[in-house]
Amino acid sequence: MKILILEDDTSRIDIFMEKLSLEHDLACVDTAASAISLLKNEEFDVIFLDHDLGGEQMVSTTNKNTGSEVVRWIGLNHTKIGKPLFVVHSLNTPAAASMTALLKDFFTNV
Repeated sequence: MKILILEDDTSRIDIFMEKLSLEHDLACVDTAASAISLLKNEEFDVIFLDHDLGGEQMVSTTNKNTGSEVVRWIGLNHTKIGKPLFVVHSLNTPAAASMTALLKDFFTNV
């Protein structure tokens, strides 16, 4: 299984790597631009999306370096990325809810 993980917390990345890397092909990135770059060129079975990146907390959904920016890109390109399973994991509850609602507009497996 090919998994994309958008996460900026190194301790969380370590946990993902420890739990998933032996059985799955992982791509871990810490910026929205890096995630979008991978999505343009590769197809993933599962996509984990954090919202707040760059060590910031409670970031606005309009910020460019967030999971919301990746979701906006997905919305414009959803027919090109297959049908991955999405997992939104963020302590920014309002932003996570917004991301999930937008993804549900395009996919049923969120």
